[in-house]
Amino acid sequence: MRLAVAWLLASKTCLAVQTGSFLELQSLWTKPAWSQQDGGTVCAPVGLADLLRLQALVGEVAQLLRLAKARWLLSHGSLLGAWLHHGPVPWDEEADILLFAEDFQRLLAVLGAEDWLAQSRRVSTPGSSFQIYEGTPVGALRYDVHEHRDQVGLWLATAVTFRLHSGARDDPVQLDAFLAKANGSHAWTDSAVLPLPLLLPPRRLRFFDWLLPAPQAPRRVLELWYGPKFAARRKCALRGRSSSPVAEVPASLVAASYPLIHNEELDDGKVRCRARWNRTTLWTLDLDAEGHILRAEGLRSGEVVARLWRLGRGPLQAPVDTPGAFPEEVPNMWD
Repeated sequence: MRLAVAWLLASKTCLAVQTGSFLELQSLWTKPAWSQQDGGTVCAPVGLADLLRLQALVGEVAQLLRLAKARWLLSHGSLLGAWLHHGPVPWDEEADILLFAEDFQRLLAVLGAEDWLAQSRRVSTPGSSFQIYEGTPVGALRYDVHEHRDQVGLWLATAVTFRLHSGARDDPVQLDAFLAKANGSHAWTDSAVLPLPLLLPPRRLRFFDWLLPAPQAPRRVLELWYGPKFAARRKCALRGRSSSPVAEVPASLVAASYPLIHNEELDDGKVRCRARWNRTTLWTLDLDAEGHILRAEGLRSGEVVARLWRLGRGPLQAPVDTPGAFPEEVPNMWD
C-alpha cells in the first residue's frame, strides 16, 4: 500500500508519460495557486475519489443503456472533456450525454418510468418551472426525470439525471442524459440547435480510456454550445460556499495548469491529437473516426494503449419527432 501511494505521489511530480492513457494525463493535474479564492476554489481539479465515482457512474449508465438498446452520444461538458482532455473536464464532476426521442423512450421504459410526468411534482423557479419525478433506484443507480419550461410554457429541456445509489440524492457526482428533439434537419437540445450532419454519423472519442460514441464534428458542435474557442465553458463555480458565483477563467491559465489535447482535424474524419503540458508536447497520436491509432509519437514503443474498450453505441439516424422549424437560438439555461 505504501509503495502504491509513493508511486502516485511521484507520478504527480515527474513526467512519466509512457502509454498516452487518461490516467497518465490525470496524474499531471495539480491545484493551481490561482484557483484558491476567498471562501473556496475556482477550476481546481476534482478529487480522485469523486473522479473514480464518476467513472463508475458512466460505466453503470452505459450498461443500463445497453440493456435498453438505447443509442447515445457524448454531449456538453463531457464532449468538451473528451475533446480537450480525453476524459472529464478536470474540475467537472458531472457527465453529459444526449439521446434522440426513440432512445430516450427506451431508457424510460427500462427504468419503468414511461408515465413519469403523471407522477411528477411541479417546482417554480424565477422565469421558469420544471416537473420532477424521483424514481425508484435501479441496481447501482438512483435517478430523477425532469422537464423544464419557460414562464410561458415553452419547452427548455428534458433529462434523466443519474447518481450512484450509494451517494446522496443531491450528490454532485451525476450524469445527465438529455433528450434531443429532431425535425429531419436539426437537433434541439437544452441549450443549442445543431445541424444533424454535425452529429451523425457518430464517431468515437477517448474518455476515461474508453472509446465512447460522440458527434461527428466535435469542435463545431462545441462551438455551437459554448461559443468560439469554447469560452463559455471556462466558467467555474466557486466551491466551498452555499451559493456558488461563477467566474470565467482565462484560457491561458487553464493551458498553463492542466495538460490539454490540441486537435488538428485531418481528412476522412482523422484527428491529430497533441498532448501538451507546460509548453511541452508529451505525445502525438493520429486517430481515425473510430478512435484507432494510426500513428504515435513520443510514447514508449510497445507500451501505447492501442486497444481501448468500446462502450455504448451511437445513433445511426435521428427520428423526426418534432416537425417544423426550430428556433435559431436557444438560451443556455445552465449559466
